[in-house]
Amino acid sequence: MTKLVNLIKFFLLIIVSIFISITVAHAKKISKKNAQYTGKALVEYETMFNAGSWYMIINKCEGTFAKEYKFRLGALSWEDYKIFNQGHAKYSGGDWQVNKCDKKQNKEIIEWYNEIIAYIESELNISNNINEEQITETKSDKNSKNNKNIKQKLKELKEMFEDELITQEEYDAKRKEILDEM
Repeated sequence: MTKLVNLIKFFLLIIVSIFISITVAHAKKISKKNAQYTGKALVEYETMFNAGSWYMIINKCEGTFAKEYKFRLGALSWEDYKIFNQGHAKYSGGDWQVNKCDKKQNKEIIEWYNEIIAYIESELNISNNINEEQITETKSDKNSKNNKNIKQKLKELKEMFEDELITQEEYDAKRKEILDEM
C-alpha cells in the first residue's frame, strides 16, 4: 500500500513538474527580446488599450484564441503588447466578472483582434506568402461552409425569438427562408 501511495505521489510530482515547465517555457516566449519589433507602438494607443480591455471576456469565452492572440501580439510588436496589457490590467482586478458569453459579440471582437494583427503585420511588411490564386475551394468545402452558415443563422434567429426581439410569425417565416437556402 505504501509503495502504491509513493508511486502516485511520484507521478503527481512529475505531472506538476511538466505543467510548471511548460508554463514557464511559454511565459518566456513573450518577451521584448523575442518580439520582432520593439520600436514605438504601431497601433493607436486608444485602440490597443481598448483591445486589452476586452481580453477578460475573450479569454473566458474563447480561451485558446485569446491566449494565442496575446502571444502573437507580443511576438510581433512589444510596445503594442504593453499597451494591450495596460487595457487588460484596468479590468483584471476588482469586481469585474464575465457572467455570460455573447457569441455574436465574441465573433466581432475576434475579427477586430485579427484586423489589429493584420495591420501590425502589414506595417512590419510581414506576409504569409500565399496568394489568393493559390487557394482552391472544393465543392464539399463550400457545402460545409454553407451548412455552418445556415446553422449559425438559425441559432441567431432562435436567440432573437427567445429574447423576444421578433414575433413567432417572424421567427417561422425567417426560419423557413433560411432552411430554403439549403
